[in-house]
Amino acid sequence: MGPSPPAQPATSVEVLGQAPGYLVSAHHNVLIACWTAQGTAPMVEAFGHILDAFIAQHAEGISTVHLISAGLPLATGGARDVLTALMKKHGHAVACVGTVLEGTGFWASATRSLILGLQLVAPNSVAMRTYASVTEIATWLPKPHAQRTGIVIEPQELEQSVTIARAQAVTAG
Repeated sequence: MGPSPPAQPATSVEVLGQAPGYLVSAHHNVLIACWTAQGTAPMVEAFGHILDAFIAQHAEGISTVHLISAGLPLATGGARDVLTALMKKHGHAVACVGTVLEGTGFWASATRSLILGLQLVAPNSVAMRTYASVTEIATWLPKPHAQRTGIVIEPQELEQSVTIARAQAVTAG
């Protein structure tokens, strides 16, 4: 018997929640959050409800990918507090957290500093990385995700799903 045919690439993503400023979708057991406005406590709380339900559906564990649109103001203090609480609450169930910063310069440096602060409170069991492109996240995430959850994600499919989710978030506004 020959090798299995390659999996068909994803052509759409399942949108789990959206409102002005964010869209959350899924690719297998990877949650994709696209942030197109400054993160606020209510936005992150809404993400938290989606995260709660997603984790409940995936006993094997999950990973998350966050895309942050270029030039957004840093998340509010309230949003950071909610993110910290979510990381403490769900650290046992999250394998990897990957973030794509869609900008450069001072803005990206400031945002990386905020993310580094969040990493300090994250459980050591969570692999966290920040990159400048979707391709970089899609190249990095599958290996530690498979090691920690047992679910194999194809890099090309993940990249396509994240790209589709990003396009839907921009269209939704």
